[in-house]
Amino acid sequence: MSKAEERPKIILPDIYGEVEPFSISFSDWMDRYGFFVRDAWDEKKLRLGGAGWMVLQPIQTRILIPALEQNEDKEFKYSTILFSTTKKSGKTTCAAAIGAWYAEVCPPGSEIYVIANDLDQAEGRVMRDLKYHMATRDYKVNKYAIELPNGTVIQTLAQSYKSVAGSRHALTLFDELWGISTELTRRTYEEMTPIPTIPWSLRFVATYAGFTGESDLLWDLYLQGVGRDEHDDGQGKIINSMIDLPVWENGKQFTYWNHDPTMPWQTPTYYAEQRATLRPAAYLRLHENRWVTTHEEFIPMEWWDYATAMQPDSAELWVEHPYRKYPLYIGVDAAPKKDSTALVACCYDASRGKIIDVLHKIWTPSGEQLDFDTTLKTYLVWLYTNFNVASISYDPAHLYQLMLQLAGMGYPVHEYTQSIGNMVKASQNLYDLLKFRRLETYKDDEARTHVQNTVAQSETAGFRIVKQKGTVKGISKPMDYSVALSIAAYRAVEGGGVDVSVPLNITSPFSDMNAEKDFGFKVPYMFQSD
Repeated sequence: MSKAEERPKIILPDIYGEVEPFSISFSDWMDRYGFFVRDAWDEKKLRLGGAGWMVLQPIQTRILIPALEQNEDKEFKYSTILFSTTKKSGKTTCAAAIGAWYAEVCPPGSEIYVIANDLDQAEGRVMRDLKYHMATRDYKVNKYAIELPNGTVIQTLAQSYKSVAGSRHALTLFDELWGISTELTRRTYEEMTPIPTIPWSLRFVATYAGFTGESDLLWDLYLQGVGRDEHDDGQGKIINSMIDLPVWENGKQFTYWNHDPTMPWQTPTYYAEQRATLRPAAYLRLHENRWVTTHEEFIPMEWWDYATAMQPDSAELWVEHPYRKYPLYIGVDAAPKKDSTALVACCYDASRGKIIDVLHKIWTPSGEQLDFDTTLKTYLVWLYTNFNVASISYDPAHLYQLMLQLAGMGYPVHEYTQSIGNMVKASQNLYDLLKFRRLETYKDDEARTHVQNTVAQSETAGFRIVKQKGTVKGISKPMDYSVALSIAAYRAVEGGGVDVSVPLNITSPFSDMNAEKDFGFKVPYMFQSD
């Protein structure tokens, strides 16, 4: 991509028939009229240099020209194009450019849909690029739709089966198909298959690799599309004219599945930075376009052992530690039946830029059910009496009544629903704290076992900690301590405002400024409940 001279605006016909549909190919359209992007590649300075005209890189041209081939009747040779390559390879921009070309050369009144896992994603990726370009054409741009003068409409849709039933779609642009993992969302894809009565009906899928055992729709398309040189069960056939590229065909499906960097901005420095930042499975999926499992090791145990080596070995000695007067942020993960219940109290040491697991407690029921009044409530009362408790965070699923009682007694209780969004934030925070050695705790074999039992599950917004699959004597492997710790540490970071990835140097002579002194008042709670 590079900046270039101003391109002429395409003139759309007001009446069908003035200009023959698809009279200009995608590559010719790019050369003559162009696709305007927010961040164009500057060929002279060899960097992304701000707004400009997209120029297809050689490999993109070689792939997209045959993929979009049409016969004399304007029927596409391939009705489904699976375009899968590494992160920062321009696949989203290519999808948007194809959408813009199609809208301007297709028959008037056509319907084009941009479909993603949710409306925010659809709006934030392909549609965002389309809107930016279409604004330069002076077309009507709405929140979720673009209207062209010839009556063609481009609309964003989430993966909602009911919202697409009965559409007359000419082009569908799917973004990140790996996110389709349920029967309901799969119906959306099936409903939006190319329509036989529309010869130029086309489906373009831009995506990374997905998760084995979860991204079933993409997995089926992958095996249907790639050849055996890519996967032993691949059903695609090599295209003789493109034998040097990772492309295959199978009937009406064209597949490009690439694992290697192909763009000039994908430098060794960039990949070194990404390896240092991302979890191994995330790096493989995003930057090598490899299939990975949804569950992987949460943290290397050597990270955990380092965190426990920095503090005394005894919880009893730890109670008498000077951190006892610091504001404590408590996280609780509770389950009344069979499963264990855990409580963790963390504080933030501003002088060292560290989050400290001051103390924790794990209860494992001997029978069917744990008595919260004689265990958790008693311990919380003791903590509140002897420590500076700033916050008690809990999921109301099992603890609503107990926390309602404590709230009536004046305790600072705050709901922290263990939704995917909340747990992604807490999990990523705990991971970063351990990775950058910003968390310290004391040795505890039971807590260590809980951490070992914890794995990370990838979500659209990131990853969250979950239990390992498998049970011991019918009981799942406990990891409640990890959940409670993630919540407590997240609240402590929120309350202290610490950047977990960067050492914090305090120049004030008062090294423990966020500890409660004997001033006759408690440090106020610093944030509101969700």
